Amino acid sequence: MITISADTQKMLESLKTAVGKALEKKKCLGQYAIVWDENKPAVVQYPAPKNYDNSEGEKRVVKT
Repeated sequence: MITISADTQKMLESLKTAVGKALEKKKCLGQYAIVWDENKPAVVQYPAPKNYDNSEGEKRVVKT
């Protein structure tokens, strides 16, 4: 098992929080995100916000 220092743990938690906020913002804006899925990158396309006319879809993953 790998042990990490308290400072490193704080940095990791900060990065996780920042990425989570960025992905949530993209989701709210109906933008896409590139994520790592099963050892390769994948595009996650979120539906447009509800105040757009074409906001019927759900989240979908397009494998590259």
